[in-house]
Amino acid sequence: MEDIIRSRHYIYINPNDLDFNLEEKHDIKFNTIKKFHRDNYENNEQCKYYGYNDIVELLTKYDVELRDLFLSINPNYPALLADIGRHIILYNHGGVYHD
Repeated sequence: MEDIIRSRHYIYINPNDLDFNLEEKHDIKFNTIKKFHRDNYENNEQCKYYGYNDIVELLTKYDVELRDLFLSINPNYPALLADIGRHIILYNHGGVYHD
């Protein structure tokens, strides 16, 4: 069990700003989430964060038609977009999803 990689993947889709850049410091909600993770993880978990454009990139590598379908979904349904993102992340990285 010692050699298990502890990684967590998080999706943050802001429907008001689909060009959201995960490196920008201006988004207070997202930075609060990241700070919570840093302050509360104790077992050297590695966190990877995905925004809308990251999911589009993963879908492009997997299936262009699925990517086009994803892009056609109304951005005011971020939960639906995140659900699709979860599936492509699990496909690419394996693992288990829990809520």
